[in-house]
Amino acid sequence: MNASPPQPDRFRPSRSVLAIDRFMTRFIKVGGIGIIAAVLGMLVFIAAKVLPLFSGAELEPAATKETDSGSPPLALGIDEWGELPFVVSSDGVFRFYDGKGVTEKSVPLGGDGQATVVAASYDAVAGFAMLALSSGEALPVEVKYERPLGDDGQVGAVQVQIDAGEPIDLGLGTATVDLLAFSESEEARLIAATALDSGDAVLKVHRYTRKRSLLGEGKLTLSASDDLSHLLDGAPRHLLVNGKGDSVIIGTGSGEILYLFASGDDDFEIRQRFRPFPEAGLARADYLLGDSSLSLASTDGENRIYSLFRPGGEGQRVFGETKILPDLPSAATSFARSHRNRSFLLAAGDTLSLRHATSGDIRWEGGIEVEPNFLAISKKHDRIAALARGGDLLLLDLDDPHPEAGMRAFFGKIWYEDAPAPSYSWQSTGGSDEFEPKLSLIPLIHGTLKGTFYAMLFAFPVALLAAIYTSQFLHPDLKAVVKPVMEIMASLPSVVLGFLGALWLAPRIETHTVSIALVVVFVPLSAFLLGWGWSRLPRRKAERGTK
Repeated sequence: MNASPPQPDRFRPSRSVLAIDRFMTRFIKVGGIGIIAAVLGMLVFIAAKVLPLFSGAELEPAATKETDSGSPPLALGIDEWGELPFVVSSDGVFRFYDGKGVTEKSVPLGGDGQATVVAASYDAVAGFAMLALSSGEALPVEVKYERPLGDDGQVGAVQVQIDAGEPIDLGLGTATVDLLAFSESEEARLIAATALDSGDAVLKVHRYTRKRSLLGEGKLTLSASDDLSHLLDGAPRHLLVNGKGDSVIIGTGSGEILYLFASGDDDFEIRQRFRPFPEAGLARADYLLGDSSLSLASTDGENRIYSLFRPGGEGQRVFGETKILPDLPSAATSFARSHRNRSFLLAAGDTLSLRHATSGDIRWEGGIEVEPNFLAISKKHDRIAALARGGDLLLLDLDDPHPEAGMRAFFGKIWYEDAPAPSYSWQSTGGSDEFEPKLSLIPLIHGTLKGTFYAMLFAFPVALLAAIYTSQFLHPDLKAVVKPVMEIMASLPSVVLGFLGALWLAPRIETHTVSIALVVVFVPLSAFLLGWGWSRLPRRKAERGTK
């Protein structure tokens, strides 16, 4: 029989097949390029969100105002929005500066108009100022800022009201107040004042408590007046009190710091005495947000952070050196702390330095137009007020949304407040505004690697044995179904599977955790025991079970 002649047309694809092939070639090419572009776009988006975490702060001059009132300034404050700063002068006048000019608000000083303000302190968190008068009294003044809504629903201009309370006798007699410090909270008030009486240093501390009732806020009542003069070795140069009203910090002229603490209603006692700068004097001593850390600056320009912690994790909390920050060009002359984080400002001459105590980084440093004698940071951490010795008030716009971030915060070992030693810690949120974020990525990286290792420890032998069984022993009909399904599962991203498991699978098995765990253990064990028992049966009985 003769073979039929070859028919090449039977191997020639039809036009429809060629058209589909061309379409799929272009479609796959476009799809591949689109996937690459999408991945690159995701990388660009992530980089745009991540890179600002490693950038520093930016300061821009906003306005300069003349504040020459004829009276020496004693304190500086600024509102939450940074629009209405004020200066307290020795004449007892609060001068508020806005775009329209100056608004003066006076408080009654008493003494037939002869009393003057000799010292002042302002707490922006509590919204209170405390004025020390030449009459030996202290005058509490509440500064109320608000921004009312207009009839059209728009936010109006910042308004302020000041209310002076009853004068408080500081118990200093005829001595003039040198230093004044106070703290104001919903539960308590603590006032500390120092003076020189016949050449001897005097320290008086007054503690007030407020008992609340079902009818609302209670009245402050004096709980104790303590004369701590016997604890002083010389004239104090720096005086601080904490927000809880249970401790007093005193910096002496010799550069030594005394930490006085009162447990409950007990008298104050010296809990700690230390010298932060053995070779220099103490230029500044200031509390940071939370009143658990001190920013200390020396007369040589050194800057160190001392925080409260329990040495060895036991005993009483005492101050210890936790950070050494870069030096200033000269001794610090003024300070301001942030009310949102551990950032703080130090000024030395016309050099202004914005620093972060947790990471120990300098966020911004440079020269400004004035030499600040007083500094203030708004509650929103976006406006700085600097009052010069000559009277000029400089306002600066601050842009520093992530001061707690950075390479050192993410990958370095940080000594956090109340911690006995530096550590890698992750705790991004807390229960109070004073919480210190802990943003080390090392615990997250370590946990990811550890979880991956243990997952692979169990998954690798199971997957390998399943692959060998499927390849060599599984029935061809079942293999034709199982193999494609496994390949499809391998192509799905693990993130997608985890997302489906968290949203769909986890709610269905959360009430059957014990039974599922027993299934994972007993099903393989039962199969093993069944196979072992089957192999021990007589051959005739074993073959009968397969028919």
